[in-house]
Amino acid sequence: MNPGRLDQRVTLMREESRTNALNQEVLEWVAWKTVWAEVVPETGSEVVVVQRLQPEQKYTVTIRYLKGVSTAIRLAWNGRILHVTAVSDAGPRRRYISLQCVERDNDV
Repeated sequence: MNPGRLDQRVTLMREESRTNALNQEVLEWVAWKTVWAEVVPETGSEVVVVQRLQPEQKYTVTIRYLKGVSTAIRLAWNGRILHVTAVSDAGPRRRYISLQCVERDNDV
């Protein structure tokens, strides 16, 4: 892969346990790493969620190899939230990772 194709900035986010003002443990998404990526829109579709149609857009995001990347993270990109649904090597020697992601209409 040509590294020049990694022309978008994405922030990898993971859930961490925090204590809120009421001294309760809560999970919240926090920024973990900001990296260069190639973001390619794939298919768009609509899925039925609680008896109503919800639009959903799929993306393939390629980043340089980074230890700890899994489906437990999500990405912030251009004001959008992308949920990682699959992680695979994108080429030999673990140089790049390909992330299959989905953006749902109701994410904030």
